[in-house]
Amino acid sequence: MKPPVFLPKELRARLIANGEQGHELDHVPVVKIMDPLGPGAWLITELRPDDPDVFYGLIFDPSEERGPCLGYDRLSVLQAKKGTMGEPLERDAQFAPRYPVSVYKVAARIIGRVSEDIETLYLVATNLGIRPVGPLPNSAPKRNRAKPPARKPRSTP
Repeated sequence: MKPPVFLPKELRARLIANGEQGHELDHVPVVKIMDPLGPGAWLITELRPDDPDVFYGLIFDPSEERGPCLGYDRLSVLQAKKGTMGEPLERDAQFAPRYPVSVYKVAARIIGRVSEDIETLYLVATNLGIRPVGPLPNSAPKRNRAKPPARKPRSTP
């Protein structure tokens, strides 16, 4: 069986461009690879220009003895991995990142896995002083700036 194609040319070009800038910059993830039936997830921010099989990003592989962490891995190794039920890993075509990878990393450490939970990411980003990239969905928490209703005075017996 042929391994899945995780990176179309346009995404590969964006990842290589990020790689030319270096991972010292807090890039917004470009691609999410996931176990369709399990918690495994990889948020890829860049490819090394001199070796485009090597990627950098947030890695959570439940088969390893570590929690979510930033690091390097190889696409060829990722493509050979099997999911929880033996199925191939997939690229999440619906992934729409709104924060730099540092926000996803902190949220993953809190939750114990890579998450796209809007409220958690929003709270982490707010605490880190990081603004979202693009508009947030309507379900994101909003600060209530309205004054609380006035209390009625207690009546005395």
